[in-house]
Amino acid sequence: MSKFYIIGNGFDISHGLQSRYSDFLQYVCEYHHDMFHRIGSMFGEGNPSFLWKDFENNLINFNVNRSVIKNARRLINHARQNPERALDLDTSLENACDGLFIDIGLLFREWVHDTLVNRNVERKFELSNEDYYLTFNYTNILETTYNIPSSHICYIHHNLCNNDDMMPIFGHGALEEYIERSVVFDEYSTNEIITCGANPENIKDVYITLLRDFKKKNEEGMEMLIEFLQTINDDNVEKILILGHSMGDSDKTYFNFLAERISPQTPISISYYNDQERHSLFRKVENVFHNPNRINTARMENLFHHA
Repeated sequence: MSKFYIIGNGFDISHGLQSRYSDFLQYVCEYHHDMFHRIGSMFGEGNPSFLWKDFENNLINFNVNRSVIKNARRLINHARQNPERALDLDTSLENACDGLFIDIGLLFREWVHDTLVNRNVERKFELSNEDYYLTFNYTNILETTYNIPSSHICYIHHNLCNNDDMMPIFGHGALEEYIERSVVFDEYSTNEIITCGANPENIKDVYITLLRDFKKKNEEGMEMLIEFLQTINDDNVEKILILGHSMGDSDKTYFNFLAERISPQTPISISYYNDQERHSLFRKVENVFHNPNRINTARMENLFHHA
């Protein structure tokens, strides 16, 4: 019998790695200042710090009207100062959006390579190389610190440490109908668009395209998960342990799939950071896996005493 671990960023953080999205923001601000402000401008903020508080959800829930107003005013000021190089609002926004998703992905990869690879990380927990690990992290400390064989690990968002060309999987998990409903201009924004000589429907299409770009590519991750689970006998999974994962909406597809594959009697333990998170995580696990009697919560360091 073996255990099945689901590893989130809280696991890396507990080992002292500065792997929060806010750490990524600080890196971009320090080493790519122009990109830092480009992101802020596109999301309607001079300082994009708000984006990283709940990064993946904010990729779909940012204030579209504020973004329109900010970019429209920037365009008008640019046209006044540089009449010979004036751009229409459609072109200006398309240029701002073009490649933004890929650029952020490249920055992610650079950040991981520069700050998270080859760090001396001390072993904190007793993890067996006989168990199986589904990790949502970009780092490889399961291999380097715990000597878990790569055949027992599924890097569902890609392992950026072992492959210089690998791009991360990230993004929001919104459905198509939600994406289309998210782009609604108020009267003030609509007037700004018209003042710039643009068609609000064309500008709406620009934002919808951007939000589609930022949707997490779960199809690739699902293929990796299905292939990984084929190496495991579901009946031999004695317990599921979820370490440092927030169970956010963007990863719900994976959890729903696991719930269908794993026996409904299999015990589940999940780590929490504080009491508020404890109750929230318990509800999320119950909504996916059902049967609250098989769910246990504990601090990460205490979870292994129950394992």
